[in-house]
Amino acid sequence: MNPPEDVSALTLIGRNLAGYDGEMISRLISVHDTSRSASKTHFPIPVSSEGLWVMDGNSTEGSAISIAVGAKKRLTDGIPALTETGARVQFGDRSFVVTKA
Repeated sequence: MNPPEDVSALTLIGRNLAGYDGEMISRLISVHDTSRSASKTHFPIPVSSEGLWVMDGNSTEGSAISIAVGAKKRLTDGIPALTETGARVQFGDRSFVVTKA
């Protein structure tokens, strides 16, 4: 199990991260993934006063949000989705659980 990551501004998650020119990125979280199921830059996580948003970054394997009751929502490329505390965000064969600090 990895230690919790503090995400308080635009963060990128992936296995070999690179942002776009002019993108105001606060944090890069690199994921060790020998199976290469996660894309190089799998998705950005913008944060707002509403909470944590996730958005698939046109990844090969896709991304999804699973909420505590078991419903799973596939993310659409480029369209942000608001998560809730306790939701599991899946990307490739990796995932993380959203918690509140």
